[in-house]
Amino acid sequence: MQIKKMNNNAGFSLVELIVVVALMGLLIGGSLITYYTISSHNINKAKGFIEDGLNECRSRAMTTQAKTWEVVINEEKVMVYKTDLSDKVTDIQGDKLPNNVSVQIQQSNNAAIYSIGEGYYDEVRISFKKLSGEVGTVSLVKDGTETKLYTADEAQYCDIILNFRNRTKKIRLYYATGKFVADE
Repeated sequence: MQIKKMNNNAGFSLVELIVVVALMGLLIGGSLITYYTISSHNINKAKGFIEDGLNECRSRAMTTQAKTWEVVINEEKVMVYKTDLSDKVTDIQGDKLPNNVSVQIQQSNNAAIYSIGEGYYDEVRISFKKLSGEVGTVSLVKDGTETKLYTADEAQYCDIILNFRNRTKKIRLYYATGKFVADE
């Protein structure tokens, strides 16, 4: 009678383990690249929306007759409003901000950082002066109460700070000219 000998290989070979570890490394690396790409895209998208709103509002204030031109930024969107001479308010442009992008404001002469949304201020309002394009006012609104952050000659600029998952972008808005510079 012939007895069959059985090989009982109960474990993994070294080659199999190396292949599995390499595949896991590729998957983790790919997911990290995706995470940073999405983070970068969302914060750049929010920065672009705010830049567009500031550009639109400033250029219209310099060229189109109205009582006031204003950019309103809250945790959900960026809007450009026009108030005509009969006090009729019209929204000109609006963009929805990506989810989880937080907005903060900081003035050049003040170390305080003012957060928009999440139980802090409801919105920030930035108005531009007619014809010159200078910043008229920067106000913070909470529960319908407006607090002027800037009115005239108190500071040189304010920073609009955007945060998304440990990534930060900054837009510096100069009061005297109404122009701004953004991080790349």
